[in-house]
Amino acid sequence: MKFGGKILTSDQDTTKIFLKYYRKVSNFRPRRQIRKREINSPRVNEKWSRLFSVPFSDEEIQRALQKLSRGKSAGPVGILPEFILKLGSKAKQTILFFINKTWGGSFPSYWEKLMFYPY
Repeated sequence: MKFGGKILTSDQDTTKIFLKYYRKVSNFRPRRQIRKREINSPRVNEKWSRLFSVPFSDEEIQRALQKLSRGKSAGPVGILPEFILKLGSKAKQTILFFINKTWGGSFPSYWEKLMFYPY
């Protein structure tokens, strides 16, 4: 990539130039008061804490699957929405198990970077 008569050869140089340019043209200016308030406010109150600790139910996954768009492209692992909609009850229970494990935060640390493939 060439910028200002200089040839950029590394990703790091390209990133620096991009960020410098973006800062110049961006109209987003965070206000310090908002940032301080967000940092100092309690993260989750009691009500939300209870809500986020309850596992998802069978009914919730059924409702979510009903809202799944048909005729859309496959996701990052190549699974079409129609494939997920046609899953049997055991497969849906497995998905629910993984969702609840990740939602509750009780999963092995290597899962953070793991992608599950249906093969």
